[in-house]
Amino acid sequence: MEFDESLIHSKADLENIALDDLKQIHQRNNQQAEKYTQLLLANASNKTQKTKAKKTMKDIKFKLNFYQNKEIQDWNKLHPNHKEDDDSSSEEEVSPEELLKHISDIKLDKEPMPAANEIEKPQKRNRQKERKMRKQAELDEQRRQAELEASQLPDLKKLEHDKLTAKCDEMNVSQEEIKADGNCLFYSVVNQIKTRHSCDLFDTYTIPNNFSYKDNSKLFFESLSQGLLRELVVCYLQENKDKFQFLLFNGETDDLYDFDEYCSMMKNTSAWGGEVELSIISEIFRCKLFILQQDTSFEIGSNELPNPTLKLVYYKHTLALGEHYGSLIDK
Repeated sequence: MEFDESLIHSKADLENIALDDLKQIHQRNNQQAEKYTQLLLANASNKTQKTKAKKTMKDIKFKLNFYQNKEIQDWNKLHPNHKEDDDSSSEEEVSPEELLKHISDIKLDKEPMPAANEIEKPQKRNRQKERKMRKQAELDEQRRQAELEASQLPDLKKLEHDKLTAKCDEMNVSQEEIKADGNCLFYSVVNQIKTRHSCDLFDTYTIPNNFSYKDNSKLFFESLSQGLLRELVVCYLQENKDKFQFLLFNGETDDLYDFDEYCSMMKNTSAWGGEVELSIISEIFRCKLFILQQDTSFEIGSNELPNPTLKLVYYKHTLALGEHYGSLIDK
């Protein structure tokens, strides 16, 4: 594994994302990189492989840190009215040459001329400043190397786009553009329900008793949105707590979520939906879900489910913000 250039956000991405979401993406990418690099080191069988693994770990972590710091700076420039608790993050970096010039200017402007009869004393070396300057020079060189290596990485975004386009042509479907704001899975399912299902199928659905539109199929289809779909999924989750409560893992910590906190998060925020939500959607609408990926595809639900299959597409590299779902529409 080398550094993934698709992790770098474009200007358009940074204009449309909240700072907290950007930091969460950075944190998730750092955790994934840490898991990979530790696995790489653990699998090294000799000294040469371990040395190479350590170098790869260092390179990946440095590149992530460099680009993430740059994205935070770029985000602040694009959102000048945003207030940070620590204003130091917005200060421009000073190169070693600029630092030396600044120190020289201060000495020229402010140091008094010694008296004629005063014996000059040699100035004590400022080792702390020298170390800082050497460190900055090393960072500049590492940054230059990172930019050079990044320019030589394969275009994973284009590769994914070309493969998915070819597969969609074979299936005679087109990719429906879906908003990327954390709700993409739910937007995509809503698009599929409105395209492939109808109000007549409502009586075949497994609607939980605590859902607000349980007895009004027409109003349900008229009002169906990603927010209403989230509410429906959470109602089903609450009604089937014993079945799902031990499947709700936090992907960042590998710990189980508190069930009530998970339900609140999934209903009231733009938290990403995953395999649990896809399984629940299959059970509620009594249909299979087909998910197309760059190199494979898979289905959720059994062949005995009576209603039309919902067709989704999963992107890993297309958006710099991370994983994304889309909707597949028949041509």
